[in-house]
Amino acid sequence: MYEFRAAPGAAFETAFAALPVSLTDTVEGQGEAIEYDSTGTSYYTMSESPSPFKLKRVVRQ
Repeated sequence: MYEFRAAPGAAFETAFAALPVSLTDTVEGQGEAIEYDSTGTSYYTMSESPSPFKLKRVVRQ
């Protein structure tokens, strides 16, 4: 999974011209969702399988 980051204060669209940052600890069978927490210090992922579905929290580095 990759994250595209805009420089602080830059327009949102500039993130798409930036080099992608590879996120760590994102190995899943079939990743279906990602969401950042309200502070931006971690994100959550969820895979489509296997059931039961597990929400995984990853602290950003």
